[in-house]
Amino acid sequence: MVKTQKGTEIKRSPKYGVGKQVGNTIYLHNSVEDRLPTEILVSAKDKLPNDFNYTIVKYDESNGNVTFIQSPDWDTSDEPIVGDAILIRGDGTERFIPQKKSPQIYHHKWLFVNDGYKGFNTEESKNRSISWLKVPNIEFNKIGYKNYWDTNVVPHINENTTMKKELIREMSYTDISPEEIMKANKSSRSSGAVGPKAITPRMVLKYIEDTGNKDIKILDFGSGKDAKHTYALRDLGLDVTAHDFSANIRDEHHDPNALEKVYDIIFASNVLNVQGSESMMRRTIEDILKTMNDGSVFIANFPGSPRYGFQTAKEAKDVLEDYFDIVVIHGSDGGKTSSPVWAMTKKMEIVETYKWGELKKTLAENKKPLNEVLGLTAAILAYRQTASSKANRLTRKIKKALKDNGINNKVIVGGNFNKLMACINSSVDNAGNEIKGSGGKNVNKSLVRNADMFTTKKKKEKSAEELTKFETKFDSNIKRCAQKFKLADETAKIIKDVMIETIKQFQNKSFRL
Repeated sequence: MVKTQKGTEIKRSPKYGVGKQVGNTIYLHNSVEDRLPTEILVSAKDKLPNDFNYTIVKYDESNGNVTFIQSPDWDTSDEPIVGDAILIRGDGTERFIPQKKSPQIYHHKWLFVNDGYKGFNTEESKNRSISWLKVPNIEFNKIGYKNYWDTNVVPHINENTTMKKELIREMSYTDISPEEIMKANKSSRSSGAVGPKAITPRMVLKYIEDTGNKDIKILDFGSGKDAKHTYALRDLGLDVTAHDFSANIRDEHHDPNALEKVYDIIFASNVLNVQGSESMMRRTIEDILKTMNDGSVFIANFPGSPRYGFQTAKEAKDVLEDYFDIVVIHGSDGGKTSSPVWAMTKKMEIVETYKWGELKKTLAENKKPLNEVLGLTAAILAYRQTASSKANRLTRKIKKALKDNGINNKVIVGGNFNKLMACINSSVDNAGNEIKGSGGKNVNKSLVRNADMFTTKKKKEKSAEELTKFETKFDSNIKRCAQKFKLADETAKIIKDVMIETIKQFQNKSFRL
């Protein structure tokens, strides 16, 4: 909504549905001139010279006068010039009105057209209005003239815009290459599915519907230069803040302090897929984490195209899992072409506190929405139990530990790491042959199954028993695989220590609100 400093709303003519209304006079762009009385418009146009091309039609309802006005820079200038004009009076007489030597200009040009107008971006034009209406000490009786406008108003608009962009750019992005930033910025879209029609905002609305709570704060992270999703969700009555970076920053669209606040929902539509590298992804995640508390939810999609630094959803998810507990809420993320939407919460240490009955009672007493807390938490903890989730986290921890110790031998960097891990996880018979199937796996479900929402005593005892079995044969097993892959003793020891530590961490997971 565009308002003056005094609070007066600036809006299109309610009578015509479009146009700038000043008393009894309406100003319309020629694309919507058909809103005028047909007989009056046709009669006036018949009197125009054939070579007179006009941009604006001015109609005075009080006397029937119609003025056809040229504006040579209408689509390209924020405040276009009032050019030559021809007045056709209600009595049929005519008058040519040349452009003034000191040109006049139009303000709020978005009023003159429909939102679907193709010549310029109407949202940007509205925000231009918002910007200059905030400039102090404007002499409104003079702003209709270009000389006064350019000298006394424009410098202050540019100053405000520059300051805002500098505030946002103060965040250091030195760890992201200019090429990565440029590619990500260029992926910004202002057309196609917007707001409730787009998959990620649609999942945000579904989440709000499920929780029954609209009184929440939402961050549109990587909103794009026009922040289309932001405005669409605001139209539904939601409190949404837009954020973007670098060349995508647009005055009034984006809050320079967006990352200094905490939100209930952060969503990123078509953002993760345009991260150019792992380091860029991790930097983006760090920015998102700043805006989250333990109750926040991060919702993001990973569309099929374009994909820059990560070619599959699994590759992106492997990095995200270092920071978040993840649930697939739309599509899937297992295949090469999968295009999932994920709901993510910050990883946290969770310990057993409540039994089921006590938990329901506590939630009810504190008036927590059961479907929100329990539904999402149950899904997250159910996901934590999957073998692939644990295997991925274990693999990343081992690779990181080796890298931190400066170990980069060909097994680790040459694509044989999965074979090494398969070897470590396998068992052999007395003849030295590998035992096939689940019976031959050292790291089995019984060993790391202790990630249920409520861990029972029996499960704890079973996990402890499996760990004892595992440790008794682990030394000989890792020595066998170290010899097979020609690993140094130091490398084998690091792998062993990380595996034992991580397995114990898996075993100790339980649940606390």
